[in-house]
Amino acid sequence: KKRCPILAPAVIPAGYDYHEHGTAMLALCSNAEQRDALMALLLKARDACTTCALTTEEVPLEQLRFVSLWELSPEHSSLTLQRCVFVSAKAALLLDPLSLIESFSQARSHATELAELANLFCRVNGHNGTGATARHAISFLQQCCSLAYSCRVLASTFPRWNICDPKGESLRGSVPKLVEAMLATERVQPKKRRKGEAQLAMQQSRTARKPLAAAKSRAETTSEDCQLSLGKRQKCSATIAGAAKSSKKSHIQKS
Repeated sequence: KKRCPILAPAVIPAGYDYHEHGTAMLALCSNAEQRDALMALLLKARDACTTCALTTEEVPLEQLRFVSLWELSPEHSSLTLQRCVFVSAKAALLLDPLSLIESFSQARSHATELAELANLFCRVNGHNGTGATARHAISFLQQCCSLAYSCRVLASTFPRWNICDPKGESLRGSVPKLVEAMLATERVQPKKRRKGEAQLAMQQSRTARKPLAAAKSRAETTSEDCQLSLGKRQKCSATIAGAAKSSKKSHIQKS
């Protein structure tokens, strides 16, 4: 969360990820009627969506992807639903550490695409300084992806995870109604959410710049100290020279 406050590779234990039966909302539907209702709801909701919920970029309709965002809580052995949103295809890929690892393994053939993903990842999370070059951006994305995958491996050793709704209770009832309510919440508070995310990203960026500012301050202080020390030495040299000259003059007069 500290590294990636807005867009982070998901940490979903094996057997609970989007590709299997766990946190995929369609898989959580109890019957075919619910699945049909959810599909109809998502098609209708996507038609009214024009931007990615995580990057705020405008996205063509055919490139929008529906995703559910979950919070993993090891102390409660739970996966709690946080948001249901539409995101761009690039953002959806950045949420999936398994697909990212595959992209890294084919870095030569996907170098341009990987660089674009890494720059987007850094920019959205407020790490513009880290992503100053494609190499640094890719390195930062790779670190975050590796960390997410490591957490996934550890989480997969747990015997069982409880799938919970946003209130922290076991997810029961109508999945289409739950998704509809969460999508409605996204429509009502998009500006407030984006403002909060932007402030958090800015705070992360300022934190990242603090070491540079501190180093600059130390350098300026050292420079000032050097100048002050030089000034003192010059003044001392002038005093010694003056004293020597005065002493010599006095000796000549005595002679």
